[in-house]
Amino acid sequence: MTTNYINVPEELRSPSKEFLSASESLGLYWWHWNNRERILSISPGLMKVLGYSPEEFDPSQPTIYKKIHPDDAKENQNRIQSLLYGEINLYEIEYRVKGEDGVWQWYYNRGTVMQYDEDGKPLIIGGISIDISGQFKRLLSMVEEKEKFEFIVRNTNEAIAVIELLEGKAGKVLDANKAALDLFSKGPEVLGKPLPNEILQDKVIGKDGVLMRDVFEKGFGRVEQKIEIDNGETLWLEITLHAFTLTGENLMIAIIKDMTPERMTEAALRESEKLYRTLFEAAIDPIGLFTVEREVILMNSALHEVIGYTQEEYKALDLIGIVHPEDEKWVAAMEAKLHSEGAIAFDFRVRHKEGHYLHMSSKNVLIQGEQGEKDLILTIIRDVTERIQAMRDLEQAKEQAEESDLLKSAFLANMSHEIRTPMNSIVGFSNLLVNPDLEVEERELYVERIIRNSELLLALITDITDLAKIESGQLPIIYGKLKLSSLMNDMKQYALDELVRLDKTHLEIITTEETGDYEIDTDVIRIAQIVKNLINNAVKFTEEGSVKIGIKKGGDDQKIILFVQDTGIGISSKNFDLIFNQFRQLDGSNTRKFGGTGLGLAISKNLAHMMGGRISVESEEGKGTLFQVELPIGSSRKISSVSIGKGKTGDMQDKSADLSIMVVDDEPDTLELFQEILTTMGNRVVTAISGYDALKLLEQLPLPDLIFMDIQMPVMSGTDTLRIVKERYEGIKVVAHSAHALVGDRERFLDSGFDDYLPKPFTEQQLTTILSTLFQC
Repeated sequence: MTTNYINVPEELRSPSKEFLSASESLGLYWWHWNNRERILSISPGLMKVLGYSPEEFDPSQPTIYKKIHPDDAKENQNRIQSLLYGEINLYEIEYRVKGEDGVWQWYYNRGTVMQYDEDGKPLIIGGISIDISGQFKRLLSMVEEKEKFEFIVRNTNEAIAVIELLEGKAGKVLDANKAALDLFSKGPEVLGKPLPNEILQDKVIGKDGVLMRDVFEKGFGRVEQKIEIDNGETLWLEITLHAFTLTGENLMIAIIKDMTPERMTEAALRESEKLYRTLFEAAIDPIGLFTVEREVILMNSALHEVIGYTQEEYKALDLIGIVHPEDEKWVAAMEAKLHSEGAIAFDFRVRHKEGHYLHMSSKNVLIQGEQGEKDLILTIIRDVTERIQAMRDLEQAKEQAEESDLLKSAFLANMSHEIRTPMNSIVGFSNLLVNPDLEVEERELYVERIIRNSELLLALITDITDLAKIESGQLPIIYGKLKLSSLMNDMKQYALDELVRLDKTHLEIITTEETGDYEIDTDVIRIAQIVKNLINNAVKFTEEGSVKIGIKKGGDDQKIILFVQDTGIGISSKNFDLIFNQFRQLDGSNTRKFGGTGLGLAISKNLAHMMGGRISVESEEGKGTLFQVELPIGSSRKISSVSIGKGKTGDMQDKSADLSIMVVDDEPDTLELFQEILTTMGNRVVTAISGYDALKLLEQLPLPDLIFMDIQMPVMSGTDTLRIVKERYEGIKVVAHSAHALVGDRERFLDSGFDDYLPKPFTEQQLTTILSTLFQC
């Protein structure tokens, strides 16, 4: 079955709750009649107007006329019948309904066919009822005042026109006042003619535009639109349309207001304000407009962001309260001066939200109010904190550079002294050994002094090398097991040796140990280096009394504290930080009593830090000093009486003697040293001064058990020579020996194919250890 719908809005065919609520609040009610099912549906509001409750109303047999005026009821039935029989297309009637107060109220009923059946006959008709009691009275009044109304319309400055409404579209201009004709630059000849095509085709106010759609659906519409008229002029118009029926005609009254001057002014103001706002907000410097009481009138984002606040937080601030206390009086004086001079610039400090202070440079202008308006203050601020800090840093850097130059000069002078002093003894006593008439006891004494000064010189070189390694991140921390009781025994012996060396055997060495017989994970070499440095200083700076060395538990079970305490000259508290700086000594003069390079404590502090610990000092001048080294112990456990790290050598066969050994080095003195030590140990030694010489000897002589290979040699390096040796003679062991002793050098040599590594300088013990390691089973 096919049914045809005419163009009726969905809200009239099936009204929503929202539509019902809105329409009934305006006195507009809907209804529709199904001619096939003989059912009348009406809105709840209309049901109430007609005097029915939902229980009383029977939609299948409607009896709706009990409150409608009898004369109007009969006419209403006739017009409904004419609509149902297709005699008319539109049904309209004004009828009276008796209200609850007994007074007749006027209603306007309008209906049309909403749906046709398959035969083209009306199936459903529907429409609206509107309360027009007030409008009816006004219309009567308007008729009475017709001449007066027409006079007002003709002479008002508002443009007014009456336009016919044909099938929901604007038709001819039936009437227009002078203001309307002048607005469009037209004469009376346009009356009775259709609207201009440029208006009819406009997407907003034209025949298919939103304005006409509103008028057709709602009876009213208003828009503001820019249009171009015949003379090429562009106008901004506010157009208001009201639909109404007069003498059976559907009409619209158009009230048109020229908004062009206002829109042009507003546009200019908007552009000007937009530009001003953009410049104001884009300014890097904070800008604010204040009352003389410093209440914020206007500000850009930079003003509150520079000190870390939001706009709301800034407005709630006491601005004087965030000024640095030392600058408050200065700021108050400057603002007083502003009122007398009209403009002023000054600097001050202000507290950031996070608590630190910023340096600000401000320019302030007093804007005097006119005609009773308040005076205002325009303030432009610049954050100069970084500039001031840069100036301070520059000055500090200059002072530090000057101090550094002095320190380096003093260090170089001191270092020269510390190097030349043992060298003087080494060279001097070496020359004395040449005398063939020396007694045996004298010769042994000279040799002892040469050895002692060589060890001092080597220790100095080691300190310098360690410091360079620390600063370049090349110093390794190698963890191993350390028996604390063994450490204490070694350190006590070292302290006793220092007493002998420095001729202070009258001092007492005291040891104390609170940790028991434990072992810890640490770098054995570096921890001994730290403690030896502290012992050396303690003995050096103590003339009478004692030196106490000890170990105790830290604040928890995971730390130990090594300490060295003396009764020496002491240190002023103001110099506590100074003594840990490299190249620094409390007495750097040429007349200083105590020697040394000033590197020991700097190295010790860095070593402690690298092992996860720290070093501290307590001292009082004239009473002595206490140095404490707090270190993590890693894993610790009670140990048995067996010494940690010592094997049972009886189970091994030592083959460090009676070996055939080749030594390759371009330094004759080094070759002679190797030959003397190895021959004394009972080994057979052959020497070569280059890699090329070594390869020739390998072809001519029986193959050696071991080769000591120098790395840095002319023509053919030790690494290149090793590569050829390993290719030709697989069974020979090759040990690298070199002055390269930085982190990674040992691993680099082993990765290159060397069997072991011997650094320069070396001792007989180191040499023996390598031979025992390589040749024992």
